[in-house]
Amino acid sequence: ASDGARVLLIEKDTEVGIPEICGGLVSSSGLEMIGSGFESAVRARVKFGKVFVGDEGFEFGFDQELIVLNRELFDKLMARMAVKAGSDVELGSYAIYSRKNGVNTIYIRGKKLTAKYVINATGVSGYPLKEEVVRATQTVYAVKENYYEEIAVYINKDIMRRLFAWYIPYGDGMAKIGAVGPPDQSLRIIEKVADLAGIRGRPIKVFSSGIVVGGPYTGANDESYVQIGDAGGQAKPTTGGGIIFGALGGIYAGSL
Repeated sequence: ASDGARVLLIEKDTEVGIPEICGGLVSSSGLEMIGSGFESAVRARVKFGKVFVGDEGFEFGFDQELIVLNRELFDKLMARMAVKAGSDVELGSYAIYSRKNGVNTIYIRGKKLTAKYVINATGVSGYPLKEEVVRATQTVYAVKENYYEEIAVYINKDIMRRLFAWYIPYGDGMAKIGAVGPPDQSLRIIEKVADLAGIRGRPIKVFSSGIVVGGPYTGANDESYVQIGDAGGQAKPTTGGGIIFGALGGIYAGSL
């Protein structure tokens, strides 16, 4: 949009950034790569962490600072940047895409639009390799005692064959604790993580979503259509994290 293109951002939810299903942990260098203006979305800064393998744990440090983002606010700031650059935004709209005779067609609320370029950023739901999506559950955890200001990772392949459980400080006595699996299974693991970290408290929000671990998907990409972010598998297979990769994918797609 800042280069003069007419841009329409179509968001299926009625509010940008909702629902927030992301841990929001990024590296400081990664955040710098995608731009500035996000300071108000920073919830915590992390320099150390703990890894628990079974019941054994050890502490480690990072060679750079990690940043915990308020993902809802971060998304809203990104949307504000898009609007300031000249983009239009359509909320609460499902987009149905098709292409015939080389013409990109999008249907929104009964309206038929055509576009020279289409960028598909529909998240996990748009990733075609469904067998490479791992379900995970995350909680917003209200800490009563022993709030831990660093991150923690819990690995137990007998319980979680893929990935791990995690603890991310969220400021104001809250944390995000999550684990691979559906809620009935993951909540027991989440309580285990809190116990290992010496934390006392209770979850005040529980949500479940998919994590892409299958790697990049480029099968549908061509000169006028591209899938980015989770829809394009632009997430780290080791952690499922994709904020920086998705943002960079959007930057590169917009510059074509």
